[in-house]
Amino acid sequence: MQRLLSLYNGTDISTADLLFIMSKVERLFVKKGQLIGVPGEVCEQMFVIESGLFRCYMEEDGKEYTLFFRQEGEILTDFRSFIRKEPAQLFIQALEDAELYRLQASQLQEIYARVPAMGQFNHQMLQNYYVRLLDSFTHLFAGDAKRRFIRFAEHHADILRRVPQHMIANYLRITPTHLSRLKRQQIK
Repeated sequence: MQRLLSLYNGTDISTADLLFIMSKVERLFVKKGQLIGVPGEVCEQMFVIESGLFRCYMEEDGKEYTLFFRQEGEILTDFRSFIRKEPAQLFIQALEDAELYRLQASQLQEIYARVPAMGQFNHQMLQNYYVRLLDSFTHLFAGDAKRRFIRFAEHHADILRRVPQHMIANYLRITPTHLSRLKRQQIK
């Protein structure tokens, strides 16, 4: 619960309100390979990752396209589906055994009603998430493969060690063989 509580450090949320919020959160354990989100279903839940690593991907014409990874201390959901209440477009898959804290969308509305500071916090969190997503996509589509790999390795060295090479290559939009070459060049 440490990572969940750390999200609220520095906010105006009182201890009593924090206890109320925690009473609405459900602890969940998932196994490596398990999907916690699939396209076509409306995403009615948001997760905070206590431990573990996840990837979010799309599938088109039988091919998978990794869009991003999420790890400890981060929020995980299909935000488009969660906010708009439309069918999800993403698969959300555990890459390791994981511990999560789940909050249902209906409970979030109840929390907003009782804890107004939570609405402000959530707004700030969504802004930060949006900027981070834009940064990721900008880095993914700017520069050559070597530059994309170097940026990824600088900013996500821990993910690079924890994720299978073919998934990193898929995320960087290169072949696993090319990724191996880039990694060897980087070591020299």
